[in-house]
Amino acid sequence: MAREGVTLDTQGFLNDMRSRVGYAGQIVHVESMPHSSAAYGRLSASLNPLLQHALQLREIDRFYTHQAQAIDALLAGENVVVATGTASGKSLCYNVPVLNVCADSSRTGATALYLFPAKALAQDQLRALNELTAPLPARPTAATYDGDTPQHERAAVRKNVRLLLTNPEMLHVGILPNHRLWSRFLRRLKFVVIDEGHMYRGVFGSHIAMLIRRLRRICRRYGANPQFIVTSATLGNPKEHAEGITGLPMTAITDDGAPSAGREFALWNPPIIDDAKSARRSVLVEGAELFSWLVATGTRTLSFVRTRQAAELMYRISEENLQRYETSNARVSSYRAGYVPEERREIEAALSTGELTGVVTTNALELGIDIGHLDATVLNGYPGSLASTFQQAGRSGRRGERGLSIMVVYDNPLEQYLARHPDILFRRGMEHARISTTNPRILDPHLVCAAVEAPFGEIPGDIELFGGDEVVTEALDRLSHDSYLIGRDRRGTEQWYPHPKAGAHPASDVSLRSTSGDNYVLVEETTGVVLETIAEEHAFAYAHEGAVYLHRGDQYMVSDLNLTTKNVMLQRTNVEYHTTSMADTDMTVLTTENEKQEGPVKASVGQVEVERTVYRYSKRRHDRDDVVSYGDVDLPSRNFKTVGLWWTVPEEMTDALRKYAPKSANEKEAEALADAFVASALHACEHACISLLPLFALCDRNDIGGLSTPYHPDTKEATIFIYDGIPGGVGIAERGYDVLRELWQETLTMLNECPCENGCPSCVQSPKCGNNNEMLDKGGARLLLEMLVGETQ
Repeated sequence: MAREGVTLDTQGFLNDMRSRVGYAGQIVHVESMPHSSAAYGRLSASLNPLLQHALQLREIDRFYTHQAQAIDALLAGENVVVATGTASGKSLCYNVPVLNVCADSSRTGATALYLFPAKALAQDQLRALNELTAPLPARPTAATYDGDTPQHERAAVRKNVRLLLTNPEMLHVGILPNHRLWSRFLRRLKFVVIDEGHMYRGVFGSHIAMLIRRLRRICRRYGANPQFIVTSATLGNPKEHAEGITGLPMTAITDDGAPSAGREFALWNPPIIDDAKSARRSVLVEGAELFSWLVATGTRTLSFVRTRQAAELMYRISEENLQRYETSNARVSSYRAGYVPEERREIEAALSTGELTGVVTTNALELGIDIGHLDATVLNGYPGSLASTFQQAGRSGRRGERGLSIMVVYDNPLEQYLARHPDILFRRGMEHARISTTNPRILDPHLVCAAVEAPFGEIPGDIELFGGDEVVTEALDRLSHDSYLIGRDRRGTEQWYPHPKAGAHPASDVSLRSTSGDNYVLVEETTGVVLETIAEEHAFAYAHEGAVYLHRGDQYMVSDLNLTTKNVMLQRTNVEYHTTSMADTDMTVLTTENEKQEGPVKASVGQVEVERTVYRYSKRRHDRDDVVSYGDVDLPSRNFKTVGLWWTVPEEMTDALRKYAPKSANEKEAEALADAFVASALHACEHACISLLPLFALCDRNDIGGLSTPYHPDTKEATIFIYDGIPGGVGIAERGYDVLRELWQETLTMLNECPCENGCPSCVQSPKCGNNNEMLDKGGARLLLEMLVGETQ
């Protein structure tokens, strides 16, 4: 049990770390983020007296500036996006106008739909909403509706609910396909709340944009035209992003009036343990030590990791650490997607009550679930965006006392660059969130779902709602050709109906979180117990034969991945390594949609086809992350079409590079050395540019792929490709095309600053490299980038 009343001395803890045995200068920067006072605003609109009384009973008698602005705008009929910091009271921005309208229209029974990205968040918000509405004499019925709602309760929810809290998946498979059962609710729908809007980016966000268009379409069928409220962490483009999600003009409110107690935010760089390779100590080992030290002193701590595997591995290491601390009674747990709901609720409750002192979690607890006050957060690796970085850090220091956040950086180029340039984290503007509303792999299945819900073209405005004539016509042609939709003339209007091939419930086959329709089931071989379900691309990458897979701190060895049954069989194991897959890539240019002259080269963006084959995996030690051995993987290639960015390197530039190649008196050998130098320079430049692209686009390095070649048959020149790793693309490559020169400049700066001689994991090496980081030349990449930005001497 955590000690109540213990106040964390943030500076004292950091000083204690500096004095510990084994400290080697890991703290490379401490940002002291200042306290800020609250700024209050006055409402222009008048609230219902009953609601005012209910708010006063909760000691809410004034609003922060952003709350007042949002409430006024919503009560004036506008669609609003509120993008402010963690714990800034965004829920009042939507609850007050929703409850005000409900109080004023108690006879007509106005309804509101709340969408949360996680079931736990919906349950948490229901408790808060019920507390707020308890004093109202005509209290609007509120309920959650998700996969955990018992079947025998669902009819009563549909009949009585006015405030419905659900998640996108339930709207997708449970509500819209059965909209006739929800006609009462949908006909009176006045508000749609989309919480945690920054989470809806990439593939997930693109699916949500289509889902919201389907919702708006069915609302039109019932004569409803609800207002939309999107709340988000701070983004670089909140208005644009919310408009992309909803398809509606939005009013953006970004001035945060909430107070902040401030925090110390430290950057922690693990020490170099192999000078020759510039290899650093494992982030998971360093992060587990920090987490263990914090919780051992009663400091309530969340430790964020980026993957399910990392969550289980760090939990294991932390448990071992705490067993060695004889004075510690701290209890910790892991938490991530994939656990059954009962497990997640138990962990949330135990953390909230103090029964657990700390939790190792994926971004599942980045959201605003109420888990009580926390003192510290440890971020193991850059979360992939500034928005997520400060969302995770903001989970600590919620009692009006200063919080502590420590980000432990990996030895990849991006994170080492951030460690050397902390101003990027603390001074630079937020990234832009990207989605795609034209990706055929996402648009097409939602059009089929829409046609099942009501014939497409039957409801006025269908075509405009989903992207206009050109986009929708092409999609309908594809779906007709592939026998998913059938076009029929209805009184001079073409309407589209589902083909029997589409099935009665196509929504069940469309995952909102991937572009792959195939999922694999992970089964413990000896017991037959199903552990979890993962998408095909994740199965090929993390659950191939020979892989070590972690679930709830337990290690499993994958004994078989069956392509026919889509079952992955796991056996318990206990080894001192984890596994990382490697893939080979080939590329075909399909269309060029835009091109420009950028410096001395021609840059292009367009449709490409990627052939990706997982062929090998490495076994890496937990403590050092170096390779123990390799294993082969026998899996089929995955082909997909996506959007790519590429630039060609003309012959005069490759000739200039060849002059710097190693020399030989033998003509053939000299030619071979020059060829290898050019290929290595291109390869290193590709790796380095990919590593820094997440500075400009809200994405993870794993969302991006690349290829470099001294000659590509489609371009007829040396070419570097960077592509969206997501079928159909979600705007990452287009963003790279827009900021290409800035990307080159930042990449050159990163190479110049990295102290290694010949290239290391902190500059040009990639853990995902299909060529095992061979044929990489840091000096050649630097020369090439100098030519690209015009800095050649």
